[in-house]
Amino acid sequence: MRHVDPPKLPSPSEGSSTAIARAPVFIAGFPRSGTTLLFRILHRHSAFCGAGSDRGDELDLVESHFYRRFARPAAALWRSEDEVSLRTWFGGCSEYYNQFLAQSLRAFHIAAAAGRNRRRILDKTPDNVLIAPLIAHAFPDARVLCLRRDPRDVLASFRRRRELQTGEAGAWLDIAYDLEEFAEAWLCQSNAWREFSVKSPEKSMLVDFRSLTQDPGTVVKQVLKFVGAEFEVGMIRGIAPQQRSDPLDGYVSHVPVPNSRQWPGLLTSEEARVISERCPPFGTHCLDSVGDD
Repeated sequence: MRHVDPPKLPSPSEGSSTAIARAPVFIAGFPRSGTTLLFRILHRHSAFCGAGSDRGDELDLVESHFYRRFARPAAALWRSEDEVSLRTWFGGCSEYYNQFLAQSLRAFHIAAAAGRNRRRILDKTPDNVLIAPLIAHAFPDARVLCLRRDPRDVLASFRRRRELQTGEAGAWLDIAYDLEEFAEAWLCQSNAWREFSVKSPEKSMLVDFRSLTQDPGTVVKQVLKFVGAEFEVGMIRGIAPQQRSDPLDGYVSHVPVPNSRQWPGLLTSEEARVISERCPPFGTHCLDSVGDD
């Protein structure tokens, strides 16, 4: 068999990797809470868009899903009785294993940002809230932004999106029809955020969805101050969702559009009551929030 040399991959310089790693921003929050909207607004900032980018509406919305793809399977591997050798290899020390995961997360995001020609890491993945401590360990100067939205609006948004995204591709939205499962997932993320924000208030900021859509100028400027960037003209602009030709794409948030208290007609009054009681607002006991009205 003829020998074939492996492809030579570009290696970013130490200087560029160090620059990319500075003060990364991670956006988190329960799905359908406005994480996409905030990402698209921040992505229009020169600090986050790629070199030479026109910062238009065709944005590279990429969700890393590091928790789902890497951290959760890695944690299950550590706990598995079939992988005693793994724990033995790390001397049975979970602290060093977690350190390995943090280093992996750091290398993953730096390399991915360099590959997409990003100046600064901006990651939008809702379940980042579940690995916020790992993010903070991997990037000591990271900033984590968590979106907060009325759980009834979130549930309604799930159901509205499911009406548009039919078939297997939209199966993840079916949680909206199982109130028990929805509430359990909500509490898991809400508790994770509360614990992280209490322990790391200097790295965490809660962003209220309703305020972001009603007074985006004020909220975005507060967010930018928190992440260490100046406001730039043109960040809050774009084609309104209802003006887009594709119904599914048109439902995705591109610009701040008031969209709160929209559950009537999608939730029964009993469902609204149950969700309101079972799902406390994110950051209920956290004072470090933006746009909380």
